[in-house]
Amino acid sequence: MSNNTPNNTPQRPQEPQSRLTLEDGMTLWRARDVYRARRAIKEYVILALLLFAVLLALTLGGCEPLERGVAKMYGIKVDPLPGPCAPESFQARQCLPIQQEGKKP
Repeated sequence: MSNNTPNNTPQRPQEPQSRLTLEDGMTLWRARDVYRARRAIKEYVILALLLFAVLLALTLGGCEPLERGVAKMYGIKVDPLPGPCAPESFQARQCLPIQQEGKKP
């Protein structure tokens, strides 16, 4: 059997019918754009808050000199009270007080 009509002309297959109108499609398209815009704004706000928190932590957490923080990272024991450490502290792996120039050990 062929898809020929009684006058022997081939019949085209029918295209599927859409359940949505063009206006429904445009409404969905605009809703998608609004969703994407809100999501982008939310991501930018979260990023800004995280950057602010990092900046605040770096600003307020800078009470200790960088050298002492690096020394702690490498396991050198430093005194908890702020004070200068002698350069020999790195070899001794603990904070040694700076000796006065007039005194000899």
